[in-house]
Amino acid sequence: MMRLNAVVNIRVPDILTGDLSGHARAVFRAGGDALRALRAEAVRKVRESRAIRAGAVRDAMFLSFPPSGAENPTWRMYVSGRPLKVSAYPYRQTAAGVSVLIKTGSRAVIRHAFVATMPRSGHEGVFMRTGRFNTKPGRRGPVRREIIKELFTTRITDVFKDPGFAEDALGRAMAVFERSYLRNLQIAIEQKVK
Repeated sequence: MMRLNAVVNIRVPDILTGDLSGHARAVFRAGGDALRALRAEAVRKVRESRAIRAGAVRDAMFLSFPPSGAENPTWRMYVSGRPLKVSAYPYRQTAAGVSVLIKTGSRAVIRHAFVATMPRSGHEGVFMRTGRFNTKPGRRGPVRREIIKELFTTRITDVFKDPGFAEDALGRAMAVFERSYLRNLQIAIEQKVK
């Protein structure tokens, strides 16, 4: 689980000092916009170094919005630390095994791996035999079957640890926050004047 912190100091305009509902609305909307921009920038930065689908990266990031009217609103983005399936990356079966493009620009061959589709669920993945066996009862006596495991690779959080990653993503989020806050504040002021 990764945590990125940013603090914003906001000065309330004089016209809204009596009624803070317009200001609060501007802050809440700007915070939500900034959080979504943070996720979008993080997805872009991850895809610069990893050849993974954007949807798979987005699914590993969870957004948490504060309840409306909270005194100290906090917007959070949680990043899953689970390893990703090899099948989330572009892959193809070869004679030597499975060729996978994990880091952009360099393919790797996982020797002795194979692509298979699960009969019940229809899930297609990259698997490998482990060399260990299970014994299961059969109609004509015990049956030995080799254990097969699905292959996993790096985590999304590994890319977040790259130097400059957090600063770039937070910089974009803060810029979006400022723009959105000013736009929503202008709307609140116009509604107050009417």
